[in-house]
Amino acid sequence: MTVQLSFNSEAAHSPVSPYAFQGALRVNILEWSAACTAFLLLVAPRGSFIYLGIFCICLALFATNRCTFTVANIQRLPNTIRSALNRQEAFVAWAILALLAFAALSSFWALHPGRTLSKLTQITVVYLMFLGTVVWVNRLTAIEVWQMARGVVHGSLLGMAYLAFELASGRLITTELLNLTGLFSNQQTFTYASDGSILNIPAVSLNRNVTVLSMLFWPVLLGLMCWLKPWPRTRNGAILVAFAIILPILVYSESETAKIAFIAGSICLFLASANFAFAYWSTALAWISVTLFIIPLTLVVVPPDADYIQHLPASAQDRTEIWNYTINETLKSPIIGVGAVMTRYIHNSQIKTEPPPRRFQPRLSHHTHNIYLQTWFELGLVGALLLFFVGTSVLFSSKKLNGYSAKIVLAQFASAAVVGLTSYGMWQVWLITAVFTSAVFSSLAIKNTNSISTRRGRSGR
Repeated sequence: MTVQLSFNSEAAHSPVSPYAFQGALRVNILEWSAACTAFLLLVAPRGSFIYLGIFCICLALFATNRCTFTVANIQRLPNTIRSALNRQEAFVAWAILALLAFAALSSFWALHPGRTLSKLTQITVVYLMFLGTVVWVNRLTAIEVWQMARGVVHGSLLGMAYLAFELASGRLITTELLNLTGLFSNQQTFTYASDGSILNIPAVSLNRNVTVLSMLFWPVLLGLMCWLKPWPRTRNGAILVAFAIILPILVYSESETAKIAFIAGSICLFLASANFAFAYWSTALAWISVTLFIIPLTLVVVPPDADYIQHLPASAQDRTEIWNYTINETLKSPIIGVGAVMTRYIHNSQIKTEPPPRRFQPRLSHHTHNIYLQTWFELGLVGALLLFFVGTSVLFSSKKLNGYSAKIVLAQFASAAVVGLTSYGMWQVWLITAVFTSAVFSSLAIKNTNSISTRRGRSGR
């Protein structure tokens, strides 16, 4: 059986064609899908898996003039994907696939193979959606790329405005929606009235949103610089507005991770603007340090008995105890680790068999708040090397870009790397999806920049 989805590009763009509306509708759907994905990613990041899936489906339906699904075409799918990716994208895709394959292989020595395979299945689906999205983006026309890049900017700026309002109003929109729907009526961190309605939601509830923003800001910045390049004054004003929105969000949020990540990205962008080679090799050196030498680096920066640790914020003290305990456990199986996704399983098993550990006591947690230590603990040296190659492939790709695209992608990489260094776990689906989606948005902005440069070159300007 053959299912055909046909879009006649020439007819759709012809001024006398009865299908002109169809062509305009197609472009608008792509733009709105990008805008909605960016907006929802900032508003409710836990659902990022769903947003990327819908975004991928929209691209699959509308990115080509003619999509034919047959058995023969499905068999040719690997060749189709290979031809749609450039060399740098293929390098990144293979590096990620190698890491996922070894993580799945670790189920043979994991304490609970079912949990490992279950989580890896989810993440593999996310990876395939990411790969499919990149493939379909590469098959878009120049006008479609431009429209989608504009949609990302619009959706992201609207999401940033939402976060600014929520932080300034004490989560007014979220409170009213939850009271209206009756959802999350028994959260311990919420403040309730006698009738059960929510009175206050702490600002910490927006930490995930602001963390996503620290990574998504860079594709927005790249999109603005490309979109408004013909109008320098408007472009500079729009960039200032973007910074004017994100800075108060970061200042008034309680996500220290997002603040550190944004500062790291900003420093990287500043250094890249002054001397790209210096910024590039500094970032590469930092990546080598956190992936291959994170254990000695952690022991030097936060030794177990350092006096200054007790003067750190409570969350930082907690992390130091988790990190040092994880290092000790890692040294028991340093080559292949204990198996992917086993940090949470071992932590839950310890709680059942031992008294609950006191805070600031050496222990494991649901995750290590450091994906590099978690990689060493769960996948050992082999996993650390594979993670190193993933980041190296991304850095190598950024070096091949032109102009400000390379500088901003380098800043985005630095922000994402710092998020993984200071918080969250490496198998959290929402975080992985957010990183993949922000990478897709950067790809859109870069392709938009290249198409504009090509058109200007052909016109002699």
